[in-house]
Amino acid sequence: MATTAIEGNVLSEEEITLIYKGKSLPISKQYMEIEVKNV
Repeated sequence: MATTAIEGNVLSEEEITLIYKGKSLPISKQYMEIEVKNV
């Protein structure tokens, strides 16, 4: 999470947890979701 925050990703811990549980975020946040998955 710290690495993506340095790059300007503003997702919350809860949102990142949802991503790792296989949930998708709203379209407006999907580019940040991709960054998290790439880390």
